Amino acid sequence: MILLFTLLMEKKFIVKYGGYDLTRTDSKINNRYRDHRENKQRLYDKYNINLISIECEIFNNTYDNIQKELYNIFKPYLELEFKDVSCDYIIPPTKISDEELFKRTMELSKDGTTMPLPKDLRTNHSGLYRQIWLRFGAWRNFAERFDKGKEIRSRGYWTEDKLFNTFIYVLNKYNKVLNGNELQFYSKDDIVLKGYYGAIKKNGKYIDYILKFADKYILENMPFNEGLNKYLVNIKNKRNKNVTLIQQEYAKEILKISSNLSAK
Repeated sequence: MILLFTLLMEKKFIVKYGGYDLTRTDSKINNRYRDHRENKQRLYDKYNINLISIECEIFNNTYDNIQKELYNIFKPYLELEFKDVSCDYIIPPTKISDEELFKRTMELSKDGTTMPLPKDLRTNHSGLYRQIWLRFGAWRNFAERFDKGKEIRSRGYWTEDKLFNTFIYVLNKYNKVLNGNELQFYSKDDIVLKGYYGAIKKNGKYIDYILKFADKYILENMPFNEGLNKYLVNIKNKRNKNVTLIQQEYAKEILKISSNLSAK
């Protein structure tokens, strides 16, 4: 595509948009295009034609970065300051609005309120995922645009201390140790629990983690919790068929320590 522009000082420029990737050498079409372009470049040089070349690669970017790239290309020829343009002016009217993009994204929500995982959207609606990336640059930016930022947990968010503090939060609020199904159910409305169960499961077996936290809870002499005590008794008595002998013994030992501390 060739566009003829008349810019400041009556200077004429040819703005050339390259529709093919010049870095690729595995395509006959690209190779023919490269040869054709080199021949044209020689003609431009011979007749002193001012050429501004725009490569297609810059459009594989966010809208913000596309603006900056284009500004850097035209900056040597135009004495204008950079002005950020809202993507509302860049996105063609035929494209969906940000609100519609969010609405269609939420169609993949498992509960109607929690945002779907980025990988799920990328798998099921790659076009929507690309629009989000182009407009917002990051999933978190998109989530924050619609007041969903608190749902996004950054890498490294679930530290051991964070997991333990959430364990204590569950005991204080629900007065029991929640199982996996309960955690997933309550996390729909309880923002503190978002990702908690998944983080524990990622690091090991849920029961092992709960026993470890219970051990720490008791040793740090925290207030007696009836729900936690009941959970430990159930583990000791193997009320859950998935409980191992080692877990039974561990629960028995924690209960013994708890009883000794209470007696003091």
